[in-house]
Amino acid sequence: MEGMKTLITSLFFVLLMFGCGGDGGGGGDAAEDGAADPVLDAETQVDTPTDPPADSPADRPEDPPVEEELCPAGTTPCGTECADLDSDPDHCGECTNACGEHENCEGGECILQVALYYGEVHGHTENSDGEGTITEYLTFCRDDSLMDFCAITDHGASQALIDTYLTAADSFTTPTFLALAGSEWGSATIGHKVCYGVTTACQSWNSECDTPAKLYASASADGGLCHAAHPASTWSGQGPTDWSYSDDAVELAGEIYASEEKMNEAWLDFGLRIGVVGVSDTHSGRPGASGVTGCYAFELSREGILDALASRRCFATNSPVNRADNPAALEFKLNGRWMGEVVPVPEGETMALTVSVASAAQIEMITIKKDGEVLATKEDCPADACEWAQEATSDGPAYYTVVVDVLGNTLWSPPVFVE
Repeated sequence: MEGMKTLITSLFFVLLMFGCGGDGGGGGDAAEDGAADPVLDAETQVDTPTDPPADSPADRPEDPPVEEELCPAGTTPCGTECADLDSDPDHCGECTNACGEHENCEGGECILQVALYYGEVHGHTENSDGEGTITEYLTFCRDDSLMDFCAITDHGASQALIDTYLTAADSFTTPTFLALAGSEWGSATIGHKVCYGVTTACQSWNSECDTPAKLYASASADGGLCHAAHPASTWSGQGPTDWSYSDDAVELAGEIYASEEKMNEAWLDFGLRIGVVGVSDTHSGRPGASGVTGCYAFELSREGILDALASRRCFATNSPVNRADNPAALEFKLNGRWMGEVVPVPEGETMALTVSVASAAQIEMITIKKDGEVLATKEDCPADACEWAQEATSDGPAYYTVVVDVLGNTLWSPPVFVE
């Protein structure tokens, strides 16, 4: 009888457990009545970890590297893809060697896609101490000098005058000509600075803009750039450029004509990585009629020209070159890297220097200089265009080239800086 009671009691508890925890409606009612839910009541319940689905990212294997024999002819396995190392901009010449902005992969080398444009970046109108109106200035620059770009840079331009320049620049700018607003800032002890691509007036006699640092901040805020004007000049009212005030993040260049020694001072004594510009500094309304700047830019636009200047991808001339009847071109590279670039080269390593030049007349001499001193010369160019390759040992911070033709036309490259 005791055994029967025990059996009945056990069956009762089994039935009770199925009634409370079965897979009918009991569980749902318990949750609605406030019973603890193993998922929702995080403070009192600990979820039991569950394995992720078989096809979840956690369990999905990575794509295996491509086997060489599976790649089509002419391609190379690069990770999980087959790449043409001659033309793939993500794997140019070798896997993972990605080309930069405005570069194409051609023959396994990243080639910068640029064109050469000529311009004037320093000149004056009747609005300061020059001659002619703004319209006459820009018209001469475009139609007579045949420039591709031109900046108006009167002394101490007021905001009203800058606004007038901007309006004129907008009306003159087309797909084949770019006009820029600018101004010349002056100090008798620090030197003169020319800024362009600016929208805000910045005058040296104004307390808000009476130091180079304030000038650079104003130009930078506008997205503009500056360069050192006539850095070796010592005439009344202006001494030579004091490079200790320069900031090569905004002051991108110096006028090199008749100032090469002063530019070497900037590069070597002050460690400034700035480029060069050629200018007329016209006061007679003839922009582009003497020194000119040649820039290799990805397009003829404000952004394209300012990028070329900021990248130091511009050369300087002392003559009125243009693309129609007096063209000139100069490319200087170190280990295939463009003039103006900073190239890491261990000291003592052999470097390849290359010059490609075209001038208006028979080329008389090409000189490669290291830190301002002659490294090598070439005097046997056969015509008005010449290619030259020269090896050198890395032991100086700045290498550049100077080209002179039989008419005295001179071209200067910016340095390639070695670190």
